[in-house]
Amino acid sequence: MTNTGVTVSEEIRRRICAEYIEMPGLLLTQAQAQRMWSLDAETCNQVLESLTDEKFLYRRIDGMYGRWCDAPGFPAPRMAKAASVTVDRSARTASRSDEVEVQDRLRVNTGHDARRTT
Repeated sequence: MTNTGVTVSEEIRRRICAEYIEMPGLLLTQAQAQRMWSLDAETCNQVLESLTDEKFLYRRIDGMYGRWCDAPGFPAPRMAKAASVTVDRSARTASRSDEVEVQDRLRVNTGHDARRTT
């Protein structure tokens, strides 16, 4: 246990899950996972197997671990389609002449011409 009350394996599990979420398609052997997260073989095996049992990870026949939702046959994520929205541009509150009037007032009151860009 650490001084925060969280076990080391929970911290390791969170770190491993975060890496797999951050890098879709990540595939690692146990040896690669050990090096990546600086784990001993027993701890690494326990964490990978528990994440596999919980269906967060899956293990391929060649021994590589990947995220369950990246597994072959798992439906690919699809972008959500936004609803079509029509904007009524005829209902603008300020007309072009109103904008010019405001710019003229600004120029008269401050001496600054808002229409000039240089």
